[in-house]
Amino acid sequence: MARLSTGILPALVGLGMALAGCSGPEPPPAGDNPAAAERPTPPAVPAPKPPAPPRDYKAVAVFVALCDNAHQGIVKVPAALGNGQDPANNMYWGAMYGVKTFFRKSPHWAPVPCSARFEHDAVLETCGFESRGPGPTVYVAFHAYDGARMKEALTDFLEAAAGKSDDLVDLVCFVGHNGLMDMPLESYPSPMGERHPAAVVLACKSRSHFLEPLRKAGAQPLVTTTGFLAPEAYTLDAIIRSWSAGDPAETVCRNAAAAYAEYQKCSVRAAERLFAAGS
Repeated sequence: MARLSTGILPALVGLGMALAGCSGPEPPPAGDNPAAAERPTPPAVPAPKPPAPPRDYKAVAVFVALCDNAHQGIVKVPAALGNGQDPANNMYWGAMYGVKTFFRKSPHWAPVPCSARFEHDAVLETCGFESRGPGPTVYVAFHAYDGARMKEALTDFLEAAAGKSDDLVDLVCFVGHNGLMDMPLESYPSPMGERHPAAVVLACKSRSHFLEPLRKAGAQPLVTTTGFLAPEAYTLDAIIRSWSAGDPAETVCRNAAAAYAEYQKCSVRAAERLFAAGS
């Protein structure tokens, strides 16, 4: 599981230092009383966790399973787009509508430094962006998973949805092939933290495969899908910007469908049938 130290969350370092400085109260000195000196020292009572500092931004973590012709049950795409070990040219990362390229070229986002620590080597690249324009600042950390490491991508996403990631993450997203179609996980996480982030799954027919795992994790499903679709960056961009503006799930879904219809050259009505709001 990833420890999502994105490197772009301003309060993260300060909060970590505050937590590291916590300790229980020291026992009083025994004095000259022999009985007191012989009495076992009671265990220290942990100090209560300090409240998180107020913040005026939102944080998003995106788990991208790179498109992989060789290791995923997908309709084959051109070799360069479907090389799951090459983020730079991958359909979901470095290609025109991959998340890194699309967000880098968008007027709504600016690149920012981003780093992450993982307990495995499945993540090939990480990048971060900060929102531009009015409204609350939004930081997004993207993690590109080796296309052959779907299990790690799914596990990290669901554990983040369960709250195992930093408490500062407000929205978690999965982008890529619906790996649960090919390989259901042996188990699914229960809630692990105090925060219950919203969750988005941009993958084919994600609602029927991810809704129950997300509910079990204690997450708040925001947008899932009901049919086959291209999980490309323009839809994710529309979802994040609508969500960060405070739109209800139904409006977020309509905005996702409008973006999908524009780029896929299909009717808005047909696109709306692909997205489902909430739980």
